[in-house]
Amino acid sequence: LMDPFERAPWNYGRDAVVVTASGSSQPVSAWTYFANTAFRQPGLLPSAAYLAHLLAGDDFLPPAYVAWLAAWQDRDPGAWRSGAWRA
Repeated sequence: LMDPFERAPWNYGRDAVVVTASGSSQPVSAWTYFANTAFRQPGLLPSAAYLAHLLAGDDFLPPAYVAWLAAWQDRDPGAWRSGAWRA
């Protein structure tokens, strides 16, 4: 489990969900992490380090999602916190 990395149960909770992978008809159970309400804020975005961690898994992610994540690398991290990235 990813509990130590996601700081569950403090920052995140987890639930089992049933998913079906693209190109498959076989549903499987998977753990999904959900941000706890106390840690949700409008405009809150991942740190540059976490974004890099996500992008390191690009072999396992849909290309469109990788492109969307990669677009954030060109943004000023300070702007992420201020909400200026929305402009």
